[in-house]
Amino acid sequence: MHGWFLMTRTLMKTFFRKGKGDGSRFAGMIVLAALGALLSAGVAVMFAFLGPAFAAVGIVPEVTALLLDAGFIVVLVFGTIGIFSYVYFARDSEFLLSLPVRPSAVFLAKLAAVYAQEIMIAALVMVPGTLALGISTVQPATYYIMILLALLLVPVMALLVASLVSVPLAAAASFFRRKGAVSGILLIILFAAFMGVYMYFVYSMSYGTGGDQSVEEILAEMQSGMVTMASVLYPVYALARFGTLTPALVGSVAGSALIDLAIFFGTVIAAGALTVLISGKAYKGAALRQNEHTSSVTSAREYVASSALGALMKKEWREMVRNISFAFQCLAGVVLAPVIVVVVSLASGMQNFTLVPLPSAEIMAWGTSLLMIVMMGVGMNQFATTAVSREGQSFAYSKTIPVPYATQLLAKIIVADIIAYITVTLSLVAAIVTAAIGGYADPLAIVLSAVFLLVYTAAYVNFGVLHDLKKPKLDWVTPREAVKSNATTVVPMLLDFLIGILGVVLVCVLTIVFDANFGLPAAGTGIAFGALIILSAAALVWSVSYIRKNADKYYNRLSI
Repeated sequence: MHGWFLMTRTLMKTFFRKGKGDGSRFAGMIVLAALGALLSAGVAVMFAFLGPAFAAVGIVPEVTALLLDAGFIVVLVFGTIGIFSYVYFARDSEFLLSLPVRPSAVFLAKLAAVYAQEIMIAALVMVPGTLALGISTVQPATYYIMILLALLLVPVMALLVASLVSVPLAAAASFFRRKGAVSGILLIILFAAFMGVYMYFVYSMSYGTGGDQSVEEILAEMQSGMVTMASVLYPVYALARFGTLTPALVGSVAGSALIDLAIFFGTVIAAGALTVLISGKAYKGAALRQNEHTSSVTSAREYVASSALGALMKKEWREMVRNISFAFQCLAGVVLAPVIVVVVSLASGMQNFTLVPLPSAEIMAWGTSLLMIVMMGVGMNQFATTAVSREGQSFAYSKTIPVPYATQLLAKIIVADIIAYITVTLSLVAAIVTAAIGGYADPLAIVLSAVFLLVYTAAYVNFGVLHDLKKPKLDWVTPREAVKSNATTVVPMLLDFLIGILGVVLVCVLTIVFDANFGLPAAGTGIAFGALIILSAAALVWSVSYIRKNADKYYNRLSI
């Protein structure tokens, strides 16, 4: 225990250390904190407004559970990445394992360091909504005890599950030479399947009501669907029932609350015991194997000459896929974006058709699909926003190789473009197929959306690379610092979200206005998309010119 405490304290100091250039990022962090506070306030207002309606239907425990589930899923996804990059693929594994401390203590200390970061994200996801929901529905004191328990232990449970999932993935990756790339692919496939299954329940619940049913039947079916969704993560649902004092298991309120609390704590304890037994024991061998190669003999290969640009593009790709954290962050969108686009598009299509008349409903449904493509397919492109930061200490080589800085940036931009266009193309095809199934595939909107995405994606990639070039984070120790603890990855993403929302609102509003006043919805759609395409093209031309003129200036002022 003493060894674990000392190890945890040391890792925490390293994890949250101050690095070079942190002072210049202080203003950026204030902006991010303000945006986070604004987002939390928006979520709180929404659930405060909807709380009485949830209470009238009798689904407050289920909605609470889903809010906690969202925190669990976020921590599970990012926590698994953190465990791989900080625990199994860390540079200090061999050194720490050589210390007179048990490997299980090292593993748990690193897990605690990951937990310290993930609890911040969990608080942002879970607390505002649950707190506002509890106040608006006048919940008992146990509800606020539940919020505290959820904030402390739901991330723990998610990380324990993530550590158990990481064991077979790390073992499977150890058989391959490119362990980082294989691990990244396995993680992407795993979470794409998980997101698809989980969002299927959301989709099923959205379609479970309607027809000629009475109001009572619709409400009963809605409540049943919510119970089904909440029961996917049953221990979290049990915690939500404890907080709302819902007697689901026995007739007594107190007895049912105690049983629910025992279910939640029992699950956390069981997951902790399994983690110590399996992950803690397997950590030493798995961590050491990540630094080994599957073959000690390298076959002779014929040297093939290539241009400087081609060589740099290959270098960018290899360095990205060899690191699991970078591979997952940069490539996950290729798989996850189409899945999310399909599920959200199907649900929004049906809901819009039932709420507003055609063709307004059609453009609103397609606008939802387009917004998901812009946010998930374009804005989540971490390759562009970490183009320079990913190099870390090896950035010194970029300043010494006999290749112009503009060419080095061009290689980064081209690889980022390739990843972005693959993601956007797959997402757009998924949206078109979904729209065809839903009956709202407007050829004009689809063609104009494709043109807009073609231009806007290139502009966003250039902006992301440029933004990272101005203030890259090069003094990172773990890849997580280069991606998550880096303002250059967040600001472009938030700006993309804002542009996507404003653009989709503009398209929908002009289409509806021209339809209502002139009976020409296509004219409104064309004008809106024309404006977006022109603005995107202007941003693209400006960014290309600016990067060419200022590449040398920004590179020259950077140093390790």
